[in-house]
Amino acid sequence: MTLELHKYNEAFTWTNPTCCVHNVILGKLWIEQYGTVEIVNHSTGHKCILNFKPCGLFGKELHRVEGCIQDKSKKKLFIIYGKWTECLWCVDPATYDAYKKSEKKGEQKKSKQIGRA
Repeated sequence: MTLELHKYNEAFTWTNPTCCVHNVILGKLWIEQYGTVEIVNHSTGHKCILNFKPCGLFGKELHRVEGCIQDKSKKKLFIIYGKWTECLWCVDPATYDAYKKSEKKGEQKKSKQIGRA
């Protein structure tokens, strides 16, 4: 796909994620998007790479997206994460790394507490 913004002299191209429709015959109908989407700004060379996570067995990753915006030298400028059906966050890489570390520590504390019970 291509989008040209003549007023701003910019052109974007992108790929679409894989789309899977579940329960077409029986059950509640729902759509899952998964795979990698690459959005390129041909005027600046910036690129956004988004990874739409597959649902998984228990649905924990349903609608989750993670990715980054990088310049033409592949330096990460921003990290994008969230759920495409609810809210996407765009933060600098250092903030995202701190968030992921704190999230991991929280999971480790939970597993230690469960192990003691």
